[in-house]
Amino acid sequence: MIANLANKPTTAPNFRTGDERLVKLTASAANKVSTLLTKQGRPAGVLRVAVVGGGVSGALIAHRPVSLEKQVITVDSRDVGMGSTMASTAILSYEPDVHLIDLIAQIGQRPAVRAYRAGIEALDSLEQTIKTLDDSCDFRRRESIYLASNRSMPRIVRRECATRQKHNFKVELLTRRELAKSYSLRAPCAILTRQAAEVNPLKLTLALIRSAQRKVLKVFSHTAVKSYRPG
Repeated sequence: MIANLANKPTTAPNFRTGDERLVKLTASAANKVSTLLTKQGRPAGVLRVAVVGGGVSGALIAHRPVSLEKQVITVDSRDVGMGSTMASTAILSYEPDVHLIDLIAQIGQRPAVRAYRAGIEALDSLEQTIKTLDDSCDFRRRESIYLASNRSMPRIVRRECATRQKHNFKVELLTRRELAKSYSLRAPCAILTRQAAEVNPLKLTLALIRSAQRKVLKVFSHTAVKSYRPG
């Protein structure tokens, strides 16, 4: 069940709101929509998807099934983009929170390298998606620097850089002198990557929602989900 929290309209521009009461299905990931329909023997059928949360993650999830012409609603207890998205950084990095050398030790070389490449593919995919929107969302390709911040780090950073280079990631090892000269930074060494980016999270959220609304997305702001049942 969905309950309205307030009667006031959302302050986000151009968003239609409503008071729908029944949620047929909540999807854990948008890419499961087509798979589910195919399993049901109706690949061109209609599936109702409810995305709970109107931040940048919810907007990205909702945008995918909408692009596949599926019926989707987005529900948020606040205005769209007014939660943690407002405090999100603009940094887009392909690296997970673990070194490639450590990930290889944990799960093996092939899946570890694949995990890192998936991050690059996600950045490329996001860039292409933004090109279809009505706002650039301040997307820019950027360089990023990973510093060896203490005495124990230079050896690890050098190994990490060499491993990424071995697997054709676009990285360079910067020396202390190069860091000081080019970036006015003091550190023993650093990894320079040219496969990073930045984006305005709120602009991205609003642009994704606007794009989806032009198709079939319905947005219900100031609305809480009390329960749901799978369809």
